Amino acid sequence: MKDRVLLEKMSYKKIALILLGLFLVTLLPIIYCSFFNYANGDDLWEGAAAYRVLAEGGTVKDFFIAMRDWFIVDYYGWEGNWSSIILWLIPPN
Repeated sequence: MKDRVLLEKMSYKKIALILLGLFLVTLLPIIYCSFFNYANGDDLWEGAAAYRVLAEGGTVKDFFIAMRDWFIVDYYGWEGNWSSIILWLIPPN
């Protein structure tokens, strides 16, 4: 009974605002660290293929093709263990 009253007082909008606030608070340490930890090494290597396409004036299609091709190379190199490889391919610049 008590839980039902609590649910009636909390609307989906309030819940969404609370979760958004928590999300933004958890981003603060990441944003703070981003001022001191710049892309280097592997970060630059992974974004090199896509950056090269952009630097040479390639199209959006060329950009995604370069990302796909490098993703395949990394995927097989890491034996398919990393689902976040596609995010590494976006240039840090």
